[in-house]
Amino acid sequence: MQNLFNFSCLDVSLERKTKSAQVQINFNSSTDKPEIFISELNQFLDWLSNKTEIASVLFEYSESTKLFSDDYLKNTNPKTFVELQHKIQELNWIQLIMPQTFIWHMDEISDYHLWELAFGADLRICHKEINLKTNLLERGLQPFIAGPTLLNKMFNSSKINSYLITGLDLDFNQLQDAGIVHLADCYGIKNSILFKISKQSPTARMQFKRSTNNELISAMSEMMNTDREFFNASMMTMDWKNHLEDKDFISPKELGKILKENKEKSARDSEEMIA
Repeated sequence: MQNLFNFSCLDVSLERKTKSAQVQINFNSSTDKPEIFISELNQFLDWLSNKTEIASVLFEYSESTKLFSDDYLKNTNPKTFVELQHKIQELNWIQLIMPQTFIWHMDEISDYHLWELAFGADLRICHKEINLKTNLLERGLQPFIAGPTLLNKMFNSSKINSYLITGLDLDFNQLQDAGIVHLADCYGIKNSILFKISKQSPTARMQFKRSTNNELISAMSEMMNTDREFFNASMMTMDWKNHLEDKDFISPKELGKILKENKEKSARDSEEMIA
């Protein structure tokens, strides 16, 4: 199958028989920049937005990796990092809004941040031997880049919140119980699902998807802004860098001071731009 784009992290091809787009993800955090990977995903989805003749999209990883390497986290600018998280949040909402059925095959990916790219999908499949790492809080990182308000409505929020607050490694049964994964990978299951979707009425499929997500979509702006407010505050503490540099995490009492200083700095920067 012909690769449709000249991307560095994605190979995109079309399958006429199943009316599907198949995306092979070749991202590796040791050689590729997350910004390029996320940008290419956004470009692909932008191209896909008016391709209603495409019934489904299958994403697959070519290798097990993680989204953010330690070197990336050490060296990245906090503002750049936060902006990237916002784009990841948008990717999930875009998958909810778009007419195609989105399927992510996660195989044995153990990096939680890579899983978050799939949280807005209609179907998530993984290997039975999955072992998902959720120790983000130990690393000074905020879970739910995709947006806790959204995910608390989509998943078993009681289960997933308890897993994340304790930083447990999750097996397949726990992931399925929380609603994070739907099906176990087995021979022929992906092609079978793509074929079934291709036989559906496009209008009925699109209307069903929209109706099931309509309540979320109607409140999208408010929910996204709320999630960003809490996420941004957590990132401004720089605890995600402190962890890598073997420094102590900040005291919660310092948060107000940090937020005030950042607000004042942003105001000064805005004034300088106007001047």
